[in-house]
Amino acid sequence: METFMNRVILTPQNSDCLESHIRLLLRLPGEEHVYQSIDEAVCDPGVDPNNFPVEFINTLTPQDYPPHKLHQKQGAFVMLLSNLRIHKGLCNGTRFIVQDMSKYHIGCIVATGASKGEYVILPRVTFLPNGNDNANHP
Repeated sequence: METFMNRVILTPQNSDCLESHIRLLLRLPGEEHVYQSIDEAVCDPGVDPNNFPVEFINTLTPQDYPPHKLHQKQGAFVMLLSNLRIHKGLCNGTRFIVQDMSKYHIGCIVATGASKGEYVILPRVTFLPNGNDNANHP
């Protein structure tokens, strides 16, 4: 595992990264869990949200956002996409190894940084557009 923590896979597009992730998950034993986003259009005043059906929104994977369907398995490597608890070392780019999963969180071992080896729970996060990200628990 240590060998993998000191390496990265660079991909030119998010779709390439997601494809690599799925291929790697196929090699891991165990049950796959799929986390789906709950999407709705957040529009400026005067813009009709009905112009953006949920089916269309679910096809988008904006930069720094997870995909609509996030596939995970125990033992998979994951990287935090936004700052969650900076004082605990849970910031953008921190890498983890998935240990357990539930409907609203993923339990992980921190694989890099000052908190290496600690068990942390990554909650489901609400992402809002225009940099107004908020960590809200359902």
